[in-house]
Amino acid sequence: RAAAMEVYPDHGLEVFVPAWNEMRRGDVTVLLLDGKEVDRHVIFDDAEVGDRVTLFVAPRHLATGSKELTYSVKAGNNAWETFTPPVKIYVKLEIPGGQDTDEGPGHSNLFMHIPEEVVQGIVDSETADKGVPITIRNESPTGEPYPDIAIGDCCECSWGGVFISSAPVTAEQINDPAGNPITILVTRNFIEKAGDTDEVGLAVAFRVRDIVHNYSEDWCKETRIKVSLGTALLTAPIAKQAVNNVLDLDSLNDDAILAQIFTKAPEFEP
Repeated sequence: RAAAMEVYPDHGLEVFVPAWNEMRRGDVTVLLLDGKEVDRHVIFDDAEVGDRVTLFVAPRHLATGSKELTYSVKAGNNAWETFTPPVKIYVKLEIPGGQDTDEGPGHSNLFMHIPEEVVQGIVDSETADKGVPITIRNESPTGEPYPDIAIGDCCECSWGGVFISSAPVTAEQINDPAGNPITILVTRNFIEKAGDTDEVGLAVAFRVRDIVHNYSEDWCKETRIKVSLGTALLTAPIAKQAVNNVLDLDSLNDDAILAQIFTKAPEFEP
């Protein structure tokens, strides 16, 4: 979508035609989309000779679907010569998830389900061994999992900054989401990479990427998950001599810096 409509919104998809042999003033090149002319350029200036030609496919000519793109050149008195084979492209203008109407963080149309015992509890070693399933579904949760879903979409989940992608969406998941849910399994490997958390937990959310790398306009609203695999985490040390988190080394002279680390039960006991 960006290449077709947003990078050059007034002109459309930018296409470069390489310079051809015996290029000269008066030569004409025509851009063809599915065999129909969509743009042309005449070499008017000697400064253009030997350089590539820039042409555009205007947004009005583009719709979602497979296309063939090529060009023809008329050099001097020679006959028109068409570049073959044409370049096959796929155009997709719809954004997965549709328009986000929420002003704040979190896409208005993207929802996920995480088991309640995980959300309300804590991911321990036993839970991590099983993995945490995240189901992408409609808020209801009936109907299509999200607006403008398409075959080949991938749902990309962030588990505390560690990314896990779903398998590409299939037709069965679109037509029968209840019987064929889109599920991302966060395995122990990913959970360990993100690590244990404090009481605030880590943020879990997802976004959607389609086959032409259009992304949903935002991630879904995050869910906070607490994790404790038995890996004790220590908070950052604090220098005892610091005042308002500022440590004046000149005032210490030759005294050693005393670092303090705060711990809590049950991971740490006196």
